Amino acid sequence: SVDGTSHVGGFIGKMESGTIIDCSSSVSIYGNIHIGGFAGFAIDTVFKNLISIATVTGNENIGGFIGTGVATRFETCQSFANVNGYQNVGAYAGYIEGSLVSDGSFISGFESCDSFGTVKGSQYIGGFAGYAMNTNVKNCTSGGEIEGSLYLGGIIGEGKDNLVTDCQDASQIMTLLYKIKEEEKEIDQSKIEQLEVLVDEYTAFLEELTALPGEHQSLDPLTGLGPYI
Repeated sequence: SVDGTSHVGGFIGKMESGTIIDCSSSVSIYGNIHIGGFAGFAIDTVFKNLISIATVTGNENIGGFIGTGVATRFETCQSFANVNGYQNVGAYAGYIEGSLVSDGSFISGFESCDSFGTVKGSQYIGGFAGYAMNTNVKNCTSGGEIEGSLYLGGIIGEGKDNLVTDCQDASQIMTLLYKIKEEEKEIDQSKIEQLEVLVDEYTAFLEELTALPGEHQSLDPLTGLGPYI
């Protein structure tokens, strides 16, 4: 396991201006901010053909693969993780920020990346990314279970000026019941029943996804985690 305060990763803590290809990491990570299963923080970096298997615990900008990425690209990378945090928490990335260039493209993005696992937090919680801005997400898959209170999404919890294309969301989204100022929130029973139906539909979709031939074949149909041991 790896313990730290900030910029903590299973393979890299912090990286600026580089490329990482054909590597893997399997580890438990603990920290406070910018914490990721593979990388804690990266700027102007390219990640390609990588696999991260991790348990990640922290507070802010917490991701199964990367905690915080700025002007960073990810290609054919996979994340299998159990992630716990408070804000900006994602099964793949906690916080991602890019910039828009003159031709209309983004200097930051994900292509053909997969994220499977469980994510628990309070706000800005995503099956793929907790918070994303000026980011391109293309041909990516998210699957697993999400728990949080505010701004939850199967792909992105909260975002601004993103382009998401050809992605699949196989996540189960559950809203936690919690106290605010010592007063219980009242939830309409009909909304709970609607949520249970959605969870059943997502579970069925995830089972279909894992039955497909190829790289998803060995994933656990109940949790979205893999491979089997």
